[in-house]
Amino acid sequence: MSLIYIRKAAKNDLEQIMPIIDEAKKFLKEDGNPQWQSGYPDADAINADIDQDAAWVLIVDQKIAGYTAVASGSDPNYHQIDGLWKNDLDPYVMLFRVAISNEYRGMHLASYLLSSLISLHYRVAYELNL
Repeated sequence: MSLIYIRKAAKNDLEQIMPIIDEAKKFLKEDGNPQWQSGYPDADAINADIDQDAAWVLIVDQKIAGYTAVASGSDPNYHQIDGLWKNDLDPYVMLFRVAISNEYRGMHLASYLLSSLISLHYRVAYELNL
């Protein structure tokens, strides 16, 4: 049975994260999705996530298998969406740059990654009475 967990990403994880990001770019391109085809996200974006304490990795048997960035608060980009939020008063958490290594694709690990982060951030918000 595999040991699977999430943890904050660190600067020394970048060399394992970037190939996962590159695989995701290729996967999106092959699927006809234009997202991530202009070079973004790049190492600078991932480093910025790490610097902002927003970067998370999914670990499977001591190996980085996935990556995502998590931000909370208000994102100015969401103030310009076509339509309206049903509730724009409550705080929210945003998950960005979700990528799973090709080695682990099809194992439903993205669900584990996202569920773990949602649970973690929900607990923090609950404890802070947000």
